Amino acid sequence: MTWLPTNQASAALFLHRNTLTSTDEKVCSRLERTRQATREREKAIHQEQLKRQREWSEMLLLQRMAANPVSEVAAAQAREQWGITGH
Repeated sequence: MTWLPTNQASAALFLHRNTLTSTDEKVCSRLERTRQATREREKAIHQEQLKRQREWSEMLLLQRMAANPVSEVAAAQAREQWGITGH
């Protein structure tokens, strides 16, 4: 896989890569491994989000309500707003 620059700093690094010292090469290599690890982590997070969205969209209304119940605070506010006393 060929590395392509994605911003100005990366482009400058890409253009001057053939003049880098051994230490610079090690730093570049470490940065590239870090970038790759970040991309893999972001891809895994994205896949998990897609999976949860797909599962949510396949749920019936009652299943969604059970999975995301109304909080006690929200219920109390609604009862007060609508004048429900419970008596």
